[in-house]
Amino acid sequence: MARPDVFLSYNRQDAARARQFADAFAAAGLTVWWDTALRSGEHYDAVTEQALADARSVVVLWSQHSVESRWVRAEATEGERLNKLVPVMIEPCKRPIMFELIQTADLAAWHGAADDPVWRGVVEDVRQVVRRGTDDPRLAVVPGPVSPAPRSLRRWTLPALGAAAVVAALGGWTLFHRAPAAPHVMVQSLKFAAGDGDARLLSESLSTDLARIVVGNDTTLDFTEASEPGQGRKASGFAVTGNAQSNAGQMHATVRLVDADSGSILWSREFEAPAAEARTLRLQMAGKIAEVLICAFGSRSKRPSDIDQATLKLFLSGCESYHTDWPTARGYLEQVVARRPDFAQARGMYAAAIYWGKGIYSGVPRSQWAEVVTRAQNEARKALELDPGIGVAYFVLSENNRGLDGFPESIAMSRKGIAADPSTSELHMHLSVVLGNLGMAAEALRESEVAAKLDPFSRLNQANLAEGYAFNGRLTLALKVLADARQNLPGEFYTALLRFEIAARLNDPAAALAALSDPAAHPDYRFEFPEVWRPFVAARLAPNQAAKHAADIAAAAEALPDRAKVLAVRNLVQLGQIDAAYRIALALPPMAEHYGFSWFSDFMAPFRADPRFARFVRQQRLPVVWARLAQLPDFCAEPGLRWKCPASPAGWAGFTGG
Repeated sequence: MARPDVFLSYNRQDAARARQFADAFAAAGLTVWWDTALRSGEHYDAVTEQALADARSVVVLWSQHSVESRWVRAEATEGERLNKLVPVMIEPCKRPIMFELIQTADLAAWHGAADDPVWRGVVEDVRQVVRRGTDDPRLAVVPGPVSPAPRSLRRWTLPALGAAAVVAALGGWTLFHRAPAAPHVMVQSLKFAAGDGDARLLSESLSTDLARIVVGNDTTLDFTEASEPGQGRKASGFAVTGNAQSNAGQMHATVRLVDADSGSILWSREFEAPAAEARTLRLQMAGKIAEVLICAFGSRSKRPSDIDQATLKLFLSGCESYHTDWPTARGYLEQVVARRPDFAQARGMYAAAIYWGKGIYSGVPRSQWAEVVTRAQNEARKALELDPGIGVAYFVLSENNRGLDGFPESIAMSRKGIAADPSTSELHMHLSVVLGNLGMAAEALRESEVAAKLDPFSRLNQANLAEGYAFNGRLTLALKVLADARQNLPGEFYTALLRFEIAARLNDPAAALAALSDPAAHPDYRFEFPEVWRPFVAARLAPNQAAKHAADIAAAAEALPDRAKVLAVRNLVQLGQIDAAYRIALALPPMAEHYGFSWFSDFMAPFRADPRFARFVRQQRLPVVWARLAQLPDFCAEPGLRWKCPASPAGWAGFTGG
């Protein structure tokens, strides 16, 4: 055949599953190269090699068998090297380490349904990769409810890209202010004392991990590795250097980013962990360094070509804290903007850092939230005046002060921003939250997947994705996301809160009760409203006492804020106490702008099935928004509803019953 769209890489023991994928790709209009005859003997001959080179994308099917196959590993490595890899998990397995940090679609439970959202995402991943190398008109139409942005204004379309496709997409697009050529970054081995074996292993492995993460998330960086400190440095650019040592069972490391011309230290960070956790320390170090390098020097930074060293130092510090400490990031970015008012990307990030100075966990009184948003949006508009392609500025502007009534405009602004810059994870994350609050759970989860792929360094992205998985029947995936975040992105409040909720609701109520009884002994478990959680967990451990504990939940919620009452409703529903849940829910004010997602988790299906849910959504004013958006929420297709959704979105206008 002519150049195939897909080279299907698999192990011969997975031939039946591979055929399922080959047939499904063909049904989607994509040509596929695969050959069971060659596979039966694991012959990697000239025919296979030529097909691999010719194919526009490489889809690797990871399984317990394929991870052990040197041929599949070789094909996956070549696909990644050529930026055309689309990896898929067809059963739980530990992928080769160089692919562990590449976001991978999980289709272990997929049985061929063409409308499965994860499968649709894989098809779109492939289409996006293929589209780079062809003008085939078959690929111009992307199936799905979201219209793609005009080709002239986008890197790639909305649906989730595989990591290799994302990094290639991020590299080649700026609309108005093109950044200077990506600098050369030389990674030098960390210095260590002779005989310090632990430090030597940390030094040698760090450079490998860092190279993989940087190259795997932004191909625009000119990134190389020196075999020995001081060797191979180019005349200009930057060097990552530092030292490591082990002492009394502890590992210590200091990493510095140095200007190659002047030798000035631009950024530095210290790391420490027990020697037994050296691998975790190494991954955390590599992740943080990569995060700073990609933020400051990658395709999205759009730095002014004549930025001075002092301003660059401030920007690097802002990049370091952008995902973990918004007040600190805001302080650095404010200085950057004051020094370089024309630095559009920094101004957009500054606007976002201001914006995050609101919310129930920000410590800022609710009475000041509107002022915070106004200030942030003023900065966002200035960023867009400098460069209309600053996606994070659209994210700030997607905030509305009208609550639920402003959701349609908020969604429209998010989609406008995505059209201008599809690589901005904050836009996809915000769209996911709004859609989730409106009951469009499948589309919300898809946007969460996109956000997490586009910015794997965002703790909030990972928490949102894990929450979407956990409470939509995909617990195994949720636990993997949280485990990776715990190892690679430590110290995030949201993921710790979610770990506790998953333990309480789904898989380990005894651990949740232990955390409630002795929080100091379980620092990773963080939670609010223990007086609502404790009786819930007790009932999960002793179901025969559910009625008694439900009464305790309801009594405790009476004196607590509305968000605690929302929690009480969810807990009561999961305990089967639907009447008690509705006594609280029907007394709540309209609040979907903050807690709408609470009604649409999978375990809330009995709440939605009850005829009183029709009254509840009217009180929450959700039908008005559904009518304006011309969308039916997902639950209307759920079996067992004892009331009737409108037959079309227009039917929500004036909705009065069930």
